[in-house]
Amino acid sequence: MAQGELSDAGQLPRRGRIVQLFFNPASGSYSSRRIKALRKAFEAHGATVIETACNSDPPVIAGNVDHVCIAGGDGTVRDIVNALPRNGHSAELSNYPMGTINLLGREARYPANPQIVRAAAALR
Repeated sequence: MAQGELSDAGQLPRRGRIVQLFFNPASGSYSSRRIKALRKAFEAHGATVIETACNSDPPVIAGNVDHVCIAGGDGTVRDIVNALPRNGHSAELSNYPMGTINLLGREARYPANPQIVRAAAALR
């Protein structure tokens, strides 16, 4: 996968990577349990995870990340994707649909279950 491409939720970063996990507590189907499970799935594959809650302020991408995971709805995805070039970053992206409509996730047929993410990554 080329840098800057949106990966499917089953593709976890390689071991030793730094993942910034953005989540929106105001998203339609937000669940702290799902965020915790998603974090554990990344950590189980050797990644260091930086959790970042989104709010009304523009998102800030950490300077040392090579993978950005967006757990939120379509608006959260838009905000984070737009922040990458603004912050001068090029990073791999993944999306974990957690909004009300999740049009991007539905169209891409992303799994919405961290167990699926772990199972898919274990097969790689």
